Amino acid sequence: MTEQEEAVGRQRLGVLTQLEKRLVELETDATVLYAKPHERHDRAQKDYDDLAEIMARLEADRSIPPVRLKDAEQRVTGANERLAEAQKQLATHQAAVDKATTDVAEAQSALDALKSPTP
Repeated sequence: MTEQEEAVGRQRLGVLTQLEKRLVELETDATVLYAKPHERHDRAQKDYDDLAEIMARLEADRSIPPVRLKDAEQRVTGANERLAEAQKQLATHQAAVDKATTDVAEAQSALDALKSPTP
């Protein structure tokens, strides 16, 4: 995908995302605010249908899936990097826990030796 193709795909994906939000608003208008007997129902339903048709064309646009794929790959890469960093920190903390456990055991042994009666 060229930079130009990506720019077009991103722009169209942005429009699609915004239209999805607007479609929810129009659905509310057509089904809740201006339900069937209301005088504005037909107009609200037409607005909804028109926007749904535009969105269907955008969803079929071949420039959007490669952008979605690239974004998903970047999210996976970022999540893997964060996981690797967390695992590295966990290993560091586990090593500290192991050392502290060993120190406690040695100190306890020394304490027990001091407390035990000597013949």
